[in-house]
Amino acid sequence: MAIQTPNSLIKFCSAETADKILATHSLRWNAPHLFNDTCELDYHSQLRFSHSELLDALTKKALRLIFQSDTPVGEGQVLQAIRRWRAEQRFSDEEEAAGVIKGLLAQVVEARRESLAKQVKQWRNYALRVRICSLHARIDSLNCWRYYADNHQGVALRFSCAENSSLSDATRVNYTDVRPEISTLEEQMLDIIGSKKRVELSTDSFRAKLLMKPKQFAAEQEWRCFRLMPNTTENLEKAKDEGWSSVKFIPSELTEIYFGAQTNEAFKQKLIQNAIKLNRKIRIFESNLHRSKFQLQFTRLEQYSGAVGFDQKKLERAIAI
Repeated sequence: MAIQTPNSLIKFCSAETADKILATHSLRWNAPHLFNDTCELDYHSQLRFSHSELLDALTKKALRLIFQSDTPVGEGQVLQAIRRWRAEQRFSDEEEAAGVIKGLLAQVVEARRESLAKQVKQWRNYALRVRICSLHARIDSLNCWRYYADNHQGVALRFSCAENSSLSDATRVNYTDVRPEISTLEEQMLDIIGSKKRVELSTDSFRAKLLMKPKQFAAEQEWRCFRLMPNTTENLEKAKDEGWSSVKFIPSELTEIYFGAQTNEAFKQKLIQNAIKLNRKIRIFESNLHRSKFQLQFTRLEQYSGAVGFDQKKLERAIAI
């Protein structure tokens, strides 16, 4: 069952970044290499197995299939040959079979070298063109405030994810113990053997790899939005140096602003004024650490939060005091 996108999501950032967001009415969408995260894939990534490792794994798998009790099922040429060898009782033991099998499979692996290079090239092309906007579902995440909001000195901006909004296609991150790969040794091995249908490379399959993060970060409840830049040489070369795009949002999509427990007071007042200029109905909150628990408490600043009969001049006087 498809997971429904939340009604709103949160952008954690520094106070300086929040100032730029409010001034430009836009969010920065990054290519994967700008995440600077060694756990994630980007356009620099390569296959994590060598051709010799693929050959060794294939040889061991083929030997197990030849001498197992059950007849292997599948339509690949390698499996057809294995069933024929079994029927003919071609080999008396694994030692006798190993040399012959490895020699034959070496030709198969060599023939696959071009295909593997093509897969890496396809991934590289996608990773340079894709732009990602990362948001989070929980405003009270201590991790998010620490790592993405300048250790509580920054800001959290809540955006609407309603249909037809700039963030309506957000997809939830999959927190797992398995690191993403362009293609795994297991995938290639099963494809060659013929016991599993090949997983076709596509935008969706590549996107899924960029939605995988370690289980240790699950409490962050991250969601990601994706955009693809046109496939031009200029865009691909430019992405290596810059790799980000500025995407406008409708001012009414920004519904709430939260200040960190350590946000600079002068900067806070500046951001309040700019946020209300952007959306007069915006709700404004400040956060404080709970007196005795590892928790955040949020207080709404009623005098600024979309009050009926809002008076811009009154606000400016209050800020000036």
